[in-house]
Amino acid sequence: SLILELDSNHNLLDTFEQDLAILYIRKKEYFKAEGILTSVVNNYKEKFGEVNDRLVYPYTTLVEVFREIKKYDLSLEYAQKSILCNLKELPIKGQLKNYPDVRLIVNRFQYFESLVEKSKTLEEIYFQNKFLENFNDLNNCYKELAELIYPMRSDFLSKIDNKKFQSRIDDVYAHAIQVNFDYYLNNHNVDYLNNCFYFSESNKSNVLYETIKLTEARKWSGIPQNILDFESDVKSNISYTKSQLVGERQKKLEEKDSVKITY
Repeated sequence: SLILELDSNHNLLDTFEQDLAILYIRKKEYFKAEGILTSVVNNYKEKFGEVNDRLVYPYTTLVEVFREIKKYDLSLEYAQKSILCNLKELPIKGQLKNYPDVRLIVNRFQYFESLVEKSKTLEEIYFQNKFLENFNDLNNCYKELAELIYPMRSDFLSKIDNKKFQSRIDDVYAHAIQVNFDYYLNNHNVDYLNNCFYFSESNKSNVLYETIKLTEARKWSGIPQNILDFESDVKSNISYTKSQLVGERQKKLEEKDSVKITY
């Protein structure tokens, strides 16, 4: 079982307020949610500075709030703020070797969510008017999401999580294809039809590559099947534990939380 030992500096009030904001969103009381999240943002800024990873979650949630009340400029503004906080924390490629696994996983997940929310806002703007001032902004979101998908799936997701994540991936690609095809029908630019094929094939290739890689590795390893099955079980347990860590980190948004595992 996982026992979470919270540091004495952990701010439970902010966590409660963010959970309360989510409840207001579900009840469609968006102005109440906005007030609570704004308070959390101001608190985090005062304690940790203008740009820090604790701001990602409230910023991303505000993207949804402002989209629901049709304040698209504010929705996109907070999407950009969320992305900037993510990019500040994501390591450059040369640092990946020494970067903590769980921290990298959390930041990838947060970045993915930020891009998804931004794409939803841009998509809603487009379908309302059949026009988007810079349509490439939306496609760039989809392409960045496509680049994130494979490392997220292969790095830390268990088989069960993989299926859940695949449904989210399918949704992202379905929206990317739908928007590009609609844009092609309205503008008769074949580049956007090509984008439909790109996103469709990208989704299939990710799944196919992962399957082939696993099959080939097992075929040529010469390792007995019972050992491979044991390895798979161990990896699944590790993946599950890591995903639990990610969930706690995302929910609590505190860098000094520690996790103790007991049996």
